[in-house]
Amino acid sequence: MDGDPVRVFATVNIFDAKLKTTLAMLLAEAGCVFMGFILYSSGLPLKSRCVLKGSTVDLPCSAERASVAYKWFTKQDYHWSEISVDRNHQRYNLSNEIHPTLTIKDLRESDNNYYCCSYHGGCLGIEIQLHVADLQVKVVPSAEEHMMSLVCSTSCVLTERPAVYVWYRNGETVYEDRSPWYQELVSSEKAVTYSCAVKGYEHLRAPEVSVDSVTSACFTVTYATGSITYPKKVRVQAEPTWIGHYMLTCNSSCSLMDQQTAFSRYENGVSEQKISLVTPTSTKIFYCAVKSNEFLLSDEFCLDENYCGRVHYASRRICALKGSSVTIPSEYLSPGEQNTGYWLRSDTRNLKLSHRIKSHSNKTHHNLKINTLKKNDSAKYVFIADNKRRNWVNPPGVTLFVTDVSVQFAPSAEVTEGQRVTVTCRTSCPLANDTNYIWYFNNQTLDGTKRHSKHLVLDPVSSQHAGNYVCAVKTQKHRSDEGVLTVHRKTWIPAVTRVVVVLLVLIIPTVVFVWRKKTTCRKSPGAKTSDNVEQISLGHEYEGV
Repeated sequence: MDGDPVRVFATVNIFDAKLKTTLAMLLAEAGCVFMGFILYSSGLPLKSRCVLKGSTVDLPCSAERASVAYKWFTKQDYHWSEISVDRNHQRYNLSNEIHPTLTIKDLRESDNNYYCCSYHGGCLGIEIQLHVADLQVKVVPSAEEHMMSLVCSTSCVLTERPAVYVWYRNGETVYEDRSPWYQELVSSEKAVTYSCAVKGYEHLRAPEVSVDSVTSACFTVTYATGSITYPKKVRVQAEPTWIGHYMLTCNSSCSLMDQQTAFSRYENGVSEQKISLVTPTSTKIFYCAVKSNEFLLSDEFCLDENYCGRVHYASRRICALKGSSVTIPSEYLSPGEQNTGYWLRSDTRNLKLSHRIKSHSNKTHHNLKINTLKKNDSAKYVFIADNKRRNWVNPPGVTLFVTDVSVQFAPSAEVTEGQRVTVTCRTSCPLANDTNYIWYFNNQTLDGTKRHSKHLVLDPVSSQHAGNYVCAVKTQKHRSDEGVLTVHRKTWIPAVTRVVVVLLVLIIPTVVFVWRKKTTCRKSPGAKTSDNVEQISLGHEYEGV
């Protein structure tokens, strides 16, 4: 397309940081432990550690000879150099043992390296690869044109998988959850910033971001260092050359995309190291992604469908409720009449069909349906159209998130009369904005059009609002557990104190004045109090956000 920004594939090898980024996203998206598969399939050493930037890591010494003193080495260029703990390595520490543990504090990007514990300096096969991970809030297009999803992402798979993520909005804690995805879709609001952290490492939270604008083709995200405009969709384009071959490029329909935005190219599921020309009869399958946000992934591309087939997914991410049913669609465009395949889970490399999990095919369309969804159904699902795809490192697919619903009170589940309380029907991934909810209060359905909102606002809250709250999605039977709101009455002591202070302010000057005039006849000032108290309306209506 004329005027479109075009990039020749900027490529990296299979061991580069971006491939590890993609694998980290695979783990984070599904919210499940895929560690063994990821480390194996990525080609990374099994002795690999991924740790948050700014944190501390302990590397134990795995010694084969119990009576021999071991030392720690790190790779300098192509040679191994012994680590010495001195003023130049104040962040490094070695335990006082014959087989010492290496501790590195305040991890930095420069600590990305290979380390080994050896008695002779030979490290072949025993090295540990250390990856220092940045924590970032990634902005991802959603199915709704002007709404975006947020994900708390790391540049590699954390060895100690986060148990809980903490989300912040304008610097204030919003909620905590096991899912790395923000619970709601967000729109463009320059004044609203988002951040996240791994619980226990709140001091290492991700830099704040804001979504500045969202159009049909582009979206702009502002970071501390400036703003970047990203394309919503990426595609592969083939340009013929004079020698009869084709050069593949990545581009998009976002004409406002920043010129410094780089792409990664994948050939048969492997990140490419060099630019290559493609013959017209090539059977290879290509796709590309934005390097700084590999959630922005193109569809598969095949130069000539008479020689190869490609798989198209209508959606790359699906958020579904526990207990419901979901259909994951795919379309396989294949050469000739061959149009078969099967589904697998990327974490297990297998998928057993049953009465609950079924595959349906109709010509080029291949759908996977899962009934009565469970939390452990959260995974990435891939349609394997041919056996060579099974060996791909990180094949494109559809990531399914299964969430339940829960009731959350803000600022707390225990409040005092007169406060503003927001009751939220919380999910672990963002459902569509037009989702209708049902609210129950003390086992009674709350009626009214505004009761279908994800939020209820009690402002000001009163004792009549105290009780049990339950929520559900209107189209589903599954309800949340009860959330109990406790409302304490306002104490009378502060009110009495204010009255006493006012009386003292009035009485003391009068007494002093009378004493100075040496009045022999003193008249005590009467104080008439009122029993009227400002009442909070107990007939408050619930207000939907």
